Amino acid sequence: MTCIFTFWNGLIFKNSRAVRKTKKITNNLVIIIKNKQQFNYNLIMNNLIRIIFLIQILNINTLYAFPDIKMSDNPIIDTVRTPIFTNKANDLWLKAEYDSSFYYYNKLSAIYKQTEDWQKYIRCLIYISEYYNIKGEIDKADENINNALRIAEINLHKGHILFSELYRTMSSLFFINGNYEESIKFINKSLAIRNKIIKSNDTSLSYHYNILGVNYYSLGKYNEAMDYYNKALNICLVKKIKPFREIGSIYSNLGMIYRLKGDFDKAISYYNNAKSIFSEAFGNDVI
Repeated sequence: MTCIFTFWNGLIFKNSRAVRKTKKITNNLVIIIKNKQQFNYNLIMNNLIRIIFLIQILNINTLYAFPDIKMSDNPIIDTVRTPIFTNKANDLWLKAEYDSSFYYYNKLSAIYKQTEDWQKYIRCLIYISEYYNIKGEIDKADENINNALRIAEINLHKGHILFSELYRTMSSLFFINGNYEESIKFINKSLAIRNKIIKSNDTSLSYHYNILGVNYYSLGKYNEAMDYYNKALNICLVKKIKPFREIGSIYSNLGMIYRLKGDFDKAISYYNNAKSIFSEAFGNDVI
């Protein structure tokens, strides 16, 4: 355990005052451990939290501060690193660097399971399931999301927002398997929870409406699909969502509907809107 508190050697920091405070805290902890004083879990955890706070002030990437520490059986050691792993995992996911993001979510899931932090554990399993979905490993995606749902049903109240995330992910898996009716069922379950918790024009609802539109389109129910695409588009325009996130795909989806209906002028108009947005977001090479 002492190895946690000796990572300062050889590092250079800009904020010497913060460093002195942090060294003092760590030195006190090392003394407690070396002298085998009575183990006080709360005292040690409070000091560790203070260390994490000071690390954030110093703006240190502490992944480099723990180069040799491997996964441990001691939750005190591992929980020190969870804020760093979480930030890494989220940032890499947003950059579509899924393999690297999965590495950190996998580590986090082991930590949260060990410490029985079920909400965070479930969220990790959702990302892990989505990772396997992206990779086309549907069996593993199903296994992880069903495990997450089982744990949620035991540990969370029925209206918890995480159920919305679970149902949304399950909807995606049903869609991939071509089971559009079940996909619609679960995205509606997700939507029902969100409608009770958040505002009617929240940006997450636009995603749900767009997915409903895609499902109805896949079933050949084009009028229903158009209704949901327009609901999604209206939220995006009101909230002024950045184009590359959602609006381009909605314009493209609406273009397909109008093409099937034989209204080629509107179809071309929506396709051009989509092309303009995708060009702005990703460059002309992707068009």
